Amino acid sequence: VDPVAIDGVDEATRSQVVADLTAAAEALRAQPVEIRLDMLEEGEQRSATVRVDRERGLLEGVLESPTSRGSVITMRHVIVDDRLFLKSTASVEAEAALDFTELPIDPLGPRLLDEVFTAYGRLTPSLDRILLLLENLPFAAQVTDLEGGLEISVVMSPIAIYNYYGSEGIEPVGGSVPEVPTQLAFRIEDGVLVGIVAAGIHFHDGEPLAVEATVAYTQIEPFQLAIPPIDE
Repeated sequence: VDPVAIDGVDEATRSQVVADLTAAAEALRAQPVEIRLDMLEEGEQRSATVRVDRERGLLEGVLESPTSRGSVITMRHVIVDDRLFLKSTASVEAEAALDFTELPIDPLGPRLLDEVFTAYGRLTPSLDRILLLLENLPFAAQVTDLEGGLEISVVMSPIAIYNYYGSEGIEPVGGSVPEVPTQLAFRIEDGVLVGIVAAGIHFHDGEPLAVEATVAYTQIEPFQLAIPPIDE
């Protein structure tokens, strides 16, 4: 018995929600985007700013995580020319002194190009995965008409997600799942996804996490990136 079982919407509503979100996500990813993230992951603060052009395989992201000692762990990712670079530092001095390290582009690069849209993968590994869950699992929904757009709020059972992942072999899962609903609210303006607000339990690499996140998307002009200084 699923103690967080959801009395799902009817199939007509499901189809409409999935269609609206699919079109909005496709419109978002068709252009260069700036992403701003504020998140609590298991009570730990995270923030990020990312520029990404998924069509051209360009990405420049900064993910910051304050520590209990007052420092900030800063992770910088760059994808350019089918190459992936990382710099992770814990101080201003290290940030200035260290160069980037090159990592294998496959499969890390393509994965990162998707994960930045979903809070670095904390809200599932991609927007497409969210759509897959909405296509296949029960969810409650509230659709609110806004001037020039929509807000679609959905609630799902994390135990249903866990069981679906396990039965379909989508992600390895194990252990227990907190009995806290999975919540997502999508904001669509002029047919484009412009934000997600998330709460409750979400899965990252099969692990259930308590997450609160606000993700804001802004379509931007095309940009160029250069290969960063590399640690030799």
